[in-house]
Amino acid sequence: RYSDPTTTMEGTLMPPTPVDPLIRYERHIDRSGGEDACHPWIGGVDRHGRGRLRLGGRDALQCTNIHRWAYLQLIGPLEPGQVVRHTCDLPRCQNPRHWIPGTQQDNIRDMVERGRVARGPSKRGTKLTPDAVREIRASEELQRVLASRYGVARCTISEIKSRKKWQWV
Repeated sequence: RYSDPTTTMEGTLMPPTPVDPLIRYERHIDRSGGEDACHPWIGGVDRHGRGRLRLGGRDALQCTNIHRWAYLQLIGPLEPGQVVRHTCDLPRCQNPRHWIPGTQQDNIRDMVERGRVARGPSKRGTKLTPDAVREIRASEELQRVLASRYGVARCTISEIKSRKKWQWV
């Protein structure tokens, strides 16, 4: 945020002085849990729950993923293709002790190993349930008939039967 506007001796309004982005960043972190706990971002977030910060002031269009920006400011550069991974699985966490560099593939592997992948009924927009998948696999009916019954594409039925989708059921 910008500092409060000030008034000159003549009574005219002075333009606000921009506040250093690192100071603005620090204002949006909750460190009440202690130095080893997660330090959640309490500022704005994107649709994935990751902190966002507008750089360049109120009128700037550039927003950034805050944990990546903070990593670059507080720890140092990343190698090309690297991302900032969270060892705590809290996308809003701003504790540098919880960050490690890695590839996007590392990040996805972390997500799968820690069970943070939405699947089945918990996945937004899914039309099937595990029971429906079992029924589809056991059925001898034509795939187009099953697709029509369950409201999915024929290729979805094919991928379920060949275990390319819903492998975990």
